[in-house]
Amino acid sequence: MSNECINVTYSKSVTVLHKKKKMSAYKYILEPYKGMRTRYKCPQCGGKGRFTRYINTDTGIYISEIVGRCDRENNCNYHYTPSSFFSDNPNTVTVTLRDSNTSVTPVTAQTGAAQYIPFEIMEKSVMRYERANIFPFLTRLFTAQVAAALCLNYLVGSNKYNNTVFWQVDIDGNIRQAKVMQYDPHTGRRNKERGAFFAGKKILNDDQALLQQCFFGENLLHDEENIHKPVAIVESEKTAVIASVYYKDFVWLATGGKTGCKWTEAKVCKVLAKRKVILFPDIGAFDQWKIRGELLSAVAGCKVAVSDILEKHASMRDKEKGLDLADYLLRVEDGSGLALTDEKYPVIWDYKIEQSCV
Repeated sequence: MSNECINVTYSKSVTVLHKKKKMSAYKYILEPYKGMRTRYKCPQCGGKGRFTRYINTDTGIYISEIVGRCDRENNCNYHYTPSSFFSDNPNTVTVTLRDSNTSVTPVTAQTGAAQYIPFEIMEKSVMRYERANIFPFLTRLFTAQVAAALCLNYLVGSNKYNNTVFWQVDIDGNIRQAKVMQYDPHTGRRNKERGAFFAGKKILNDDQALLQQCFFGENLLHDEENIHKPVAIVESEKTAVIASVYYKDFVWLATGGKTGCKWTEAKVCKVLAKRKVILFPDIGAFDQWKIRGELLSAVAGCKVAVSDILEKHASMRDKEKGLDLADYLLRVEDGSGLALTDEKYPVIWDYKIEQSCV
């Protein structure tokens, strides 16, 4: 693979979904309706589930998160066409995914110097880790001593309302973002009604601040004891923290969402260059993450495997819930899944990572 294919700068808007290649008379079409998961928040009016994106019919890939049409024709009338987008962004290159006929056409990333959050603010938050509503849950799982070490290693703190703050700190120690989430201190379950709040712009008191996210846990890549370890990537910050207790031979990172932190963009994933990476998608996301894994390998220049261990062990009920790795690691109420053996260690330890990757 040529350097031109690897050293690509992606726009913030490139999103990859795994779809079957389809024949069409048009290269770009509005994405066919397949439930509300195919409808998005309008970038202009903010209407949720009202925005349809354009896709490339050859690849099934979104052109951009902002290229599409809002169905609120009378009130919003937002319609950004592919021709207008490519006219506005003429500098494009093509990347051919490894072992695939699929191509991706990204655009040059937004220019401008990234802004960072002052260290003192993060430090104050992390020093209050015991007040974070996830801390009692971690304490009950692993003891207070282990929970404290996890919070300090992963830079997990609290805000003034005792919500959990996952600080995104890059490999050079720059503080990129602060993701605030509310957890039940007893069950460790996230309050999905409240959602997540990125506090970076509020901290800087600047709505126009250019904050570029990074992997959660990226700061650990720089530690001397982690330099030669393979990297394991999951979606949830909580899952990365918990999994790091069970699998100490990996550096556990989190994307913060299926496309969170834009983790297949060169400016984000370049920290994974020349490293062995294993992706652990949530149940139901395996096919999507396999495609993203190929893209990650091409852009970052790293060796990527995608674990199918959850897909192999998932029951129909598990699939309906969309469980992730942490759900299996912590499951003790029955004998299924990847809970504890009779000797009280996780069953997943009996599975070699290489056997669960494709």
